[in-house]
Amino acid sequence: MKKVLTILILMVLSVCLFAEEWTFTGDNYVAKTGGLGDLSSLVINGEEFIEDSYFYVNEQHYNGELSKEDNKLIVTTPYGKAVYTFLPDKIELEVENINASNYFIVFKRDVVFCKDLLMPKFPYTIMNTAKRVVKHKAAIETDGDMKIWGPWEREYMALDYYFNKESGSIKETLIPTTPTDEEYNLVNKIKAPFVVHSPKEYQVFQRQSKKEGYIDFSGVCDKTITDVQYKIEGKDLFDKKVDSGWKAIKLNAKGVFKEKVKVRAGGWYKVQLKYKENDEEKVKVLDHVGVGEVIIGAGQSNSTNCGQSPYEQASGMVSTTDGVLWRYGSDPQLGVHDGSTGGSLYPALGDALYKEFHVPIGIASTGFGGTSIEQWQPSAKIVSENSNLYNWFIKRVLFFGKDGFRCVLWHQGESNALSSTEKSYKGMVELIETSRRDAGFEIPWFVAKASYWDPEFTSFENIRAAQQKLWDDGIAFEGPDTDLLGSEYRDNDGKGIHFNLTGLKKHGEMWSEKLIPYIHSQID
Repeated sequence: MKKVLTILILMVLSVCLFAEEWTFTGDNYVAKTGGLGDLSSLVINGEEFIEDSYFYVNEQHYNGELSKEDNKLIVTTPYGKAVYTFLPDKIELEVENINASNYFIVFKRDVVFCKDLLMPKFPYTIMNTAKRVVKHKAAIETDGDMKIWGPWEREYMALDYYFNKESGSIKETLIPTTPTDEEYNLVNKIKAPFVVHSPKEYQVFQRQSKKEGYIDFSGVCDKTITDVQYKIEGKDLFDKKVDSGWKAIKLNAKGVFKEKVKVRAGGWYKVQLKYKENDEEKVKVLDHVGVGEVIIGAGQSNSTNCGQSPYEQASGMVSTTDGVLWRYGSDPQLGVHDGSTGGSLYPALGDALYKEFHVPIGIASTGFGGTSIEQWQPSAKIVSENSNLYNWFIKRVLFFGKDGFRCVLWHQGESNALSSTEKSYKGMVELIETSRRDAGFEIPWFVAKASYWDPEFTSFENIRAAQQKLWDDGIAFEGPDTDLLGSEYRDNDGKGIHFNLTGLKKHGEMWSEKLIPYIHSQID
C-alpha cells in the first residue's frame, strides 16, 4: 500500500489545502478539520491521535468535501460519505459506501494498542482484534464495525473498515478516555528512542530472483539518536560469504528511516544495527534474517494447526508469521484465524523446500477450521468477533504486497463435500478473482484436492470435480490430492479427519512436490 503521508493526486492536495477549519469540543477532547485528512486532529488530554483519515480506492487516498451541520462533520466523495457526530463523551461515525475499498483513520506513530488490558510486545498486534489504543495519558476505545489493526506501513496503527460488494453503511463509536494504570505503565515501558520495525528476528524476505532479493530496513528514532548504520553477515544459498560492511542509514526530519538493501538470497543472516544515543554507541543484533521464499496458507482445518500434535521442523530454516510478529517456524503456526494450537503441514513443507533451494522459508497461515467456500467470500457474514475470513486473508496478502510472497496454498473442501460441483467451482472462482482484483496483481493460487472425512467416506466427487476444473481452466495451479492419505495418516487412531505426525510430514512433502517445479520455473 501507498505511504500514509503521501497525497497521491492534486485533487486530494487541493481539498486539504483549502478545507474549512472547524473545531468540535467534547468533555475531554478537541477535534479539528483543516489539515491532512477528513478529520485532521483529535486531541485527548493533550495527546494528538490523528495522522490522516480518508476513503481508499484503487490504491489512492481520497479526502472529501467538508460541510458542517451543528455538531456534525459531513465528508462527501464520489466513493462514499462519512458523517462524524461530536457528542460530549464520544464521537459517532457513520460511513455510507458507494464503491470504496476501505475507510481509514490512521493514528500517530506513537499510538499503540491494548487488548483486554494486555499489551503485547510492540509493535505486535493481532490484526482486526484491538478495541483500544493508547498514547501516554490518553486512550480511545472503539465500539462498532471498524477494527484497529497494524502497524500500518510497520509504523502506524489504523482504524479500518474493509468494504465488500454488499456493504451499505457502517457505524463506529470513538470514546475518548484515559488509560488504566496498567496500560499507562505498559505504554511508557515500551517507548524507546530507537525502534526497529523491520527487519525482525526470523523474518524472511521474498527473493526477487534465484540469487538475490531485498532486506527492508524501517523504524523510527527520537532526537537523541544519530549515526545509524547496518551490517549484514552470513552465507548465501551457494554457501558463499556475505559481508556488507557498515553502511549508513539516512534518517528523515522526523527520525524515520526506510531503506531497501539488495542482498544475495540465503541466510540465516546476522543483521546488526549500530547507532549513537546521546553520543554513546549501541548495537542491536538480529541473528536470523533471511532472503528466501514466503508462502501464504489458507483454507479450513488441515491448512491450520489442527493436526494431532505440533510438528517440529528439522532444518531450523523455517519461520512463521502473522504478518507482523515472526518466530521460529515449528508448530503451532502464527496467524491462523481459528486459534488452533496443534500441528500443521508447514514445517515439513518448509524443510523440503529448504532442502531443495537452500534458502530460508517463511510461512503465513491464515485459515479457519470447519469453514466452507461460502464463508470465505468477501460478502460472507462474520464468523467470529474478529473479522470475516476474506478480510483476514487479504490483509495478509496486502501486507506482503506484490513480489512479497511466492504463492497462496489453499487446502479446503471437506465442508463443501456435499455441495454441487458448479456451486463450489463458482465460489472458488469468485474468491480467487476477487483476491487478485483487490490485491492489484496476479496472485498465484495452488488448490489441493481435499474432501476426506474418515475411513468410511474417503472422497466426494462433487468437490473434487470442482477442484479439478479450477486446474483445467487455469484458475489455480494443481495442488496435491490429499484424499490419498488414508487412515494410517489420520488422527484419532486413524478414524479422524485431521493428520497425525506421519500424516503432517507426508502432507507437507506432497505440497513440496507441487511447489518445487513451480518455483524452479520462476527462478531458473
